Amino acid sequence: MFDYAGTGRRVVLFTYDLDEYIRDRGMYMDVRELPFDICRTADEVAEALGKDERPDYTSKSRKGTMISRCTS
Repeated sequence: MFDYAGTGRRVVLFTYDLDEYIRDRGMYMDVRELPFDICRTADEVAEALGKDERPDYTSKSRKGTMISRCTS
């Protein structure tokens, strides 16, 4: 996902089972802290994919800085 974020295109994460996954398996990083669209339903995925604006994953925000480090 970080390599793809470097293209400047929208990253959409379909995390319908995120709470269960974190509870049962854990994660190295909390994807909820990433600047990507987090979707739990098919309707949310469709809405996220329908957005016209391009995301800015390289901004000076904490999240943007993390993305810049991971994709440069």
